[in-house]
Amino acid sequence: MVLNSPFSKYVLLIVFSACTSFVCSQTERFSVEEKVRWDVEKADSLATETPEYLSKLCDCIDTCIEDNRLDGLVEKIELALAINKKLDSGTNPVVAVTLLNKLGIVYLNLADYDRVAQITRQALDLLSLASNSSGSDSFASDSLTAMKVKVLNTLGMAYLEQKHFDKALATFRMALSEMRENNLLDDNLSLAITNNICSALFEDTSKDISTMEKELLAIVGVYKENFSPYSILYLSARNNLASFYMAMDQYDKALGLYEEVIKDFHDGNGTMNWQYVNTAWNYALTLYLAKRRDDALLWHKKCLEVIKELASRDFLFLSEQEREKYWRAHNHRLKHFLNFAILNYFDDEDKRYTAFAYDCELFAKNLLLSSAVAKQNAIYRSGNRELRAMWQQMKTLRNVSRDKESYELERKLINALKKEGISDEFSSDWQTIRQMLEPDEAAIEIINFPVEISKGEPEIYYFALIVRAGTEYPELIILGKEEWMYTILAESEETIGPLYNLIWESIVPYLTDIVTLYVAPSGLFSTISFAAFKNPDGSYIAGKYTIHNLLSTRDIAILKERKEKTSGKKDVVLFGGADFGLSASMLEASDNVDTAEESRSSLVRGTVDDLLNRRGQGFDFLPGSLAEVQAIEKITSAAKWKTSLFTDTKATETRLKSYSGNSSKVLHISTHGFYFSPPDKDSLLDVRRVQGNSFSKAVEPMMRSGLLLSGANNIWTGRTPADISNDGVLTAYEIANLDFSNTELVVLSACDTGLGDIDYSEGIYGLQRAFRLAGVRSMIISLWKVPDEETTALMTAFYIAWTSGLPMKQAFEKAQMDLRKRYPEEPYKWGGFVLIE
Repeated sequence: MVLNSPFSKYVLLIVFSACTSFVCSQTERFSVEEKVRWDVEKADSLATETPEYLSKLCDCIDTCIEDNRLDGLVEKIELALAINKKLDSGTNPVVAVTLLNKLGIVYLNLADYDRVAQITRQALDLLSLASNSSGSDSFASDSLTAMKVKVLNTLGMAYLEQKHFDKALATFRMALSEMRENNLLDDNLSLAITNNICSALFEDTSKDISTMEKELLAIVGVYKENFSPYSILYLSARNNLASFYMAMDQYDKALGLYEEVIKDFHDGNGTMNWQYVNTAWNYALTLYLAKRRDDALLWHKKCLEVIKELASRDFLFLSEQEREKYWRAHNHRLKHFLNFAILNYFDDEDKRYTAFAYDCELFAKNLLLSSAVAKQNAIYRSGNRELRAMWQQMKTLRNVSRDKESYELERKLINALKKEGISDEFSSDWQTIRQMLEPDEAAIEIINFPVEISKGEPEIYYFALIVRAGTEYPELIILGKEEWMYTILAESEETIGPLYNLIWESIVPYLTDIVTLYVAPSGLFSTISFAAFKNPDGSYIAGKYTIHNLLSTRDIAILKERKEKTSGKKDVVLFGGADFGLSASMLEASDNVDTAEESRSSLVRGTVDDLLNRRGQGFDFLPGSLAEVQAIEKITSAAKWKTSLFTDTKATETRLKSYSGNSSKVLHISTHGFYFSPPDKDSLLDVRRVQGNSFSKAVEPMMRSGLLLSGANNIWTGRTPADISNDGVLTAYEIANLDFSNTELVVLSACDTGLGDIDYSEGIYGLQRAFRLAGVRSMIISLWKVPDEETTALMTAFYIAWTSGLPMKQAFEKAQMDLRKRYPEEPYKWGGFVLIE
C-alpha cells in the first residue's frame, strides 16, 4: 500500500493561523474555579428578574459555551436578553451586546450563518447608538470599541466559514483597524483577528500571491512598530509570514524567519509556552518539506518534549473537566506527530520513526488517563508535609500572573513530586516499556488516525506497534481501514474468522516464543475481545497466550509492581436488582429505609438500541441482576469477605456515591449501562423540541454514558427528582469526579459498559475511563450484550475461584475458560466480558 503524506501546503498554511482556540497569553492559566451548574427545571421557583439571577445565568452561559454544550443554550441566552431588557431599559447596551455576541457564537457553531449575520448586525446597531451617546467618556468608549471588535470577529468568522473571503477580510480588517486606532492592539483578540485574516488569505485561492505577501508584511509592520521583538503578537505575525513562505515553496525564507522567531522566544519568553510549540512545530514541518528529514525528526522530538513538560506543569492544577478540554485542545498535534512518524517510516523504513510514534501514543493516552483526584490524594497520603505545603501554596497562586517566583516554586514542586514517585505520568517512553518486558512477553499499542491514500479524503487506518524485550525499535504493522472493520463487526455471526485474517494474522509473525501479551487498544479495537480470536487450527488464542488488556502499555509497570494478597479477606459492595421506577419522593427517603420491596416483571439487560427505543418509557426490573448479586453475596459471605448488598429501593446513586473517599476493595454493579453516540448539529438545533431525558443530546462525551440505578425512570421519562444529584442516572462524568482509589476491582455486569465515544482524535470515553480516573485499579466490563444466564454463570464462577485463593486475573481466566469449554462455538456467551488491568 502506498501511503501519501497528509502535509499538503494548505494544511501547513493553516497550522498556525487556525490554532487560535488554544493560543493563550503568557500569563493565562486554566481556571480551576468551580463551574456553574444551572438547573433549568428549578428556574421557575426563583426570582428571575433580578441582577443576581441574571449574573448566575450569564455564568452558566459562559460555561456552556466554553464546554461547547449547545443543548438548551439558545433558550438560556434569550431568557437572559429578556431579563436584561426589563432590568436595563436600554440604558446600557454592553450586557445586551455581549449576550447577542454569545448567541451569534452559538449559531456559528451550529452553522446557521444567516442567523449569525442577523444577530451581529443587531448588536452593531446597538453599539452605534451607544457610541453616539457616550460623548467624551473614554472608558465607556474603549469598552464599546472592544465589544464592537468582538462582534465583528464573530461576523467575520461566519463569512469565513461560508468562504465569502472578501467579506471576511473586510470585516477582520475593520476590527483590526478599530483596535489600532483606539490603542487596543495589546490584546489576545488582536492575535485571533490577525490569525483569522491569515486564514482568509490562505484559503482564498483567487488571491494573488504578491497581494497576500504584501498584506502579511503589513501586519508584521504594525506589530513591529508597536511592540518589542519578544511580544507574542509580533512573534505570531512573523510566524504567519513564515507559514506563507513555506506554502510558496520558499523554504529558505521560511526557515530563516522561523529561526529568528525561535531565537527571540529563547531570549525573551523562554520555550515553556504553547506559542513556542506552535513555532517549533511549523519549523519542523518546513524542515520536512525541505527534505531535511533528520532535522525534521529532531525538531518533532523537541516539540514532544516541550509538550510533555508543559503538560506536567499544567496538569498539576487542572480539574478533571479542565484536563478534558486540555486533551481536546492538544491531542490533534499528537495525531499529526503520528502521521509524520508513520508516513516517514513507510517512505524509508527508518525505525526511529516507529519509536517516535510509540512515544506519541503513550503520551496521548497518558493525557487521557491522568487523574486530578488521584494526584491530589497521592500528595495528601504521602505524609510529606513540605510537599503538601508547596501544593497548597501553588494552588493559591494558580490564578495569579506568573512571575519568576511562581515558576521557581512550580519547578520545586514538580521535582518534589518526582521524588515521591507521584509526578512521572508523562515520562514514559517506549524504551521504558521494553525494559519492563521479559523475553517471552510483548507489548502491543494499537493506534489509529486518518491517512491520505492517493488523492481524496483521508481515511482512518489502524496500526499496531509491537515492543519485545530484545527489539532495537518497535515493529509497525498495518492492520487495516476502519471502514472494513465496521463492516466486519456489523456481521456479528461471521466476525471471528475475518477479524483473525484482518488483524491477528498480521501480528502473529512478530510473536515467536511469546506467551504473555500486554494489549492497549484504540478506537474500534476497544470493542473487540481478543480472547475470542481463533487460530487457524480452531483453537482460541486465549489458550495460547496470557492476554493482559490495558488502557495504556505504561500500566505494565503498575501491573508488575502490584502484589495481590490472595489469602487476604476483602470487602465487597454489591449493587443490583435496582427499582428503576422508584418515585421521586420514595427515592429521596430511600437512603433512610432499611426494608426492601420485592419487584415485579422481567427484562434482559438492554442494548444501546433498547435505550434509544425506550426514551420516555422507562425501564423494567431486572430479575437476572437481582439473582446475580444475591448469588455473589452467598459466595463472598461464605468466604468471610465483608459484604454489603444494595438492591431494590436501596440500590441508589446516593449510596454508591457515599463510598467516594472510602471505597471498598471490590465494587460490583449489576444494572443497565447506557451509551449514546455523539449528537449531530441538526439534532442540537432541534433540542428544544426534544422531550424526556437529554443524555443522548449531551455534547460532553462522558455525559452520554453511564449506569442506571433506582429511580432512574423519573429523569429518563422527563420527570425531575427533588434531588438532581440522586436522580438514579450515574454518568461517567460523575464517576470520574469520585474517589475510588481504594478499590482494586470494579465489575460492571451490564451490557455495553466498555463502550464510549470512539474518535481517532479523542480516544475512547465512557465508563472504563471514568472509573480509571476515579482511581480504580482494575475493571471487568462488557463489550456486548451477554445473556443473563451466562452472565450469572461467569460471575459466580469468577467469585468462587477468587474467594478460593486464586489471584484475580487467574480467577477470571478460569471462569472464562469454564464457559469456553461449555460453549466452544459460541464466544458471544463468554468473550464479551474483559478484564481491564
